[in-house]
Amino acid sequence: MDTYHRIAARQGPAPLALVAEIIGADPTVIEREFSHHADFHCGSLGEWVSALIHGRQKAAGLGVARLRRLQAALTLADWLAYEELSARPTLNSPMDCEHYLRCHLVGRERELFCALYLNGRHRLLGCDDIFEGTVDCAAVYPRDVVLKALQWGASSLIIAHNHPSGSLHPSAADRQITRRLREALGLVDIQLLDHLIVARGGIYSMASHGEAGF
Repeated sequence: MDTYHRIAARQGPAPLALVAEIIGADPTVIEREFSHHADFHCGSLGEWVSALIHGRQKAAGLGVARLRRLQAALTLADWLAYEELSARPTLNSPMDCEHYLRCHLVGRERELFCALYLNGRHRLLGCDDIFEGTVDCAAVYPRDVVLKALQWGASSLIIAHNHPSGSLHPSAADRQITRRLREALGLVDIQLLDHLIVARGGIYSMASHGEAGF
């Protein structure tokens, strides 16, 4: 059983039927097109939708207007996930952030580096997208991260970025920038709590794995 059908069996309403309802398309057309591109997305609805929105795949019956509706639905899901995250009294583990970060980062074409700013009680103050890079690299400047953290009045922060490749393993560059950020933030008494890597397969906590000095 592929990823799509496992999700459908667990959650009830078929995700493809929801896609059809959102964009006002015939469900049988969506089912057919999803199956037609199975070699590309390997059963991942998220991968297929991302490919459609970014023009890497085409599907009969899904023109510009319908794809805009789909993009709007994903943007709304992102906002709702952020609202849910903001309502939490504290953020105590990587899993507290997982839903929002997966909504925000998974499926992007390029690496995007973001930061979650927390107060002294680990309550979310805000989130910024700081740097966007290529398909496999984002240039990160510690000075800019420190400046934004000071502007938010943060006592600590969590940084995160996506791996469009799908790999959850941190690279040597990921470890290096984590060390540099922790040192730079420490100079102004701001704690770096974690560096999270987000991909289709899940979320990787460098702090939980003792990476880069955590």
